[in-house]
Amino acid sequence: MYLVALPLLEFVTDWSKDGKHLLYDRQDSETHADIWYLTQKADGDGFDAAPFLATKFSERAAKLSPDGRHVAYVSNESGENQVYVRPFPEGGSKWQISHTVGTQPRWRRDGRELFFIEGSTLIAVPVSLTSSFSAGTPTKLFQSPGLGGGAVPQYDVSADGQRFVTRESVGGIPTIHVVENWFTEFKDEQGGAQ
Repeated sequence: MYLVALPLLEFVTDWSKDGKHLLYDRQDSETHADIWYLTQKADGDGFDAAPFLATKFSERAAKLSPDGRHVAYVSNESGENQVYVRPFPEGGSKWQISHTVGTQPRWRRDGRELFFIEGSTLIAVPVSLTSSFSAGTPTKLFQSPGLGGGAVPQYDVSADGQRFVTRESVGGIPTIHVVENWFTEFKDEQGGAQ
């Protein structure tokens, strides 16, 4: 196990299954949000940092495909946030997955689908990770107010891609209740200390 320390303006977005790569968002005053990654050194002693995408646009929220050969991410290069896929780590070609807007990409664990959020709607796209990447037609799965709200995924998907966990509002404005001296109150109701 390794301890990896990143500066305050960097946010870890994914870690490869083999533990050799860590993807993270890095803020830069000139290039805005960029995607960087750490690669485990050949001798196994630490990591080397390298940029994956550092352009004049904002790129973020990178997620590695289950086979570790592709990265899904969000970029505003079209003028709107869109989901794209590129080969990892070389970058090179790219495929635009979303058509209107897209955020919060996540892969199905077998690599057969890529999910993302369009507004408050969860979208599924069939994909192939064989010798060459390809993507099918996006399908709207369901809407939920808990799905919106930025680049960080507000949902998770089961390994088979059939069940989803989302956050839901319990109604009204969220509140936090702080109870002081709760142990004393508990003791009093139980007839004294135990």
